[in-house]
Amino acid sequence: MYSKKNQVRFDINNGNCNTEGVTVTFAIPSFNHSDYIGELLSSILDDIASSSFTYEILIIDDGSTDNTHEIIKKFSLNHPNVFLNAIFCDNVGISKNLNRIVKESNGEFIRLCASDDVVIAGSTNSLIRAFDLCNYCVVGDGDVINSAGNIVSNSLVEFHSGNKSNLLSSETIYHEIISNYSFAGPCLLIRKRFFDFYSYDTESKIDDYDFFVSLVTLTELNTVKFIDENVCKYRVHNTNTSKSKNLNTRLENQVSMFYLLNKFIKKNHKGSKSVFIKKMIIVALKIVYLKMMLVVDNKYD
Repeated sequence: MYSKKNQVRFDINNGNCNTEGVTVTFAIPSFNHSDYIGELLSSILDDIASSSFTYEILIIDDGSTDNTHEIIKKFSLNHPNVFLNAIFCDNVGISKNLNRIVKESNGEFIRLCASDDVVIAGSTNSLIRAFDLCNYCVVGDGDVINSAGNIVSNSLVEFHSGNKSNLLSSETIYHEIISNYSFAGPCLLIRKRFFDFYSYDTESKIDDYDFFVSLVTLTELNTVKFIDENVCKYRVHNTNTSKSKNLNTRLENQVSMFYLLNKFIKKNHKGSKSVFIKKMIIVALKIVYLKMMLVVDNKYD
């Protein structure tokens, strides 16, 4: 399954992972988050303890160079009855790592959890209960926390300038997601069968926007539902690429967004071409501005 450039270096398996009839896979793509992944795993245990669904915890580490391996190994030893499997691979980047973790998942539903975030106890049950037959994904809100775990905002949607009223309406959620994307962290639960016709774009760094736009454009309306309930804690810190102040990182993000918008324009999904064009113009202006700022910075270095 893995190429020579994507070899499994080692794994951790507590030996009691049941892959039959799993309802939820807590899928964790990890990378250099040894300071936070222990808290995430503990929060998942609290979520499981307040629930009755069958589960597995699947971690695929993307070549961490810190002590992530030791933290996970210690957790596994301390919780021998937890269904956990951790696979440590060579670094391939976030999108490729997401694709491989989806392939390894056994659950009917997948809850993607960044290794620096936190799951709120009972939240997976809330997301499952909100599903209708037509839904591929149910998404909630969340707290925003800093590196120390202190809350800096009670709404990650509002933190990212989203409009809850638009998200709560089946008439407007589609355009709100495309034009004003505001989700982050383990705020969503996905039916695995969506990945039968979607995989993460390995040319893009903005995996979450690509996922959600593909979700609402490749499927019928009302396949995404938003519930106004905090289901996670999304962490912001110096290593967040989406909120980075580094000019080169910001430029890379905008170039990646331009690439995605161009892709969606070419596909002309459901008459949304004008929305993508408007966003593309704004992104192009941001790229020009960031390039100018880099020139100025280099001049005075």
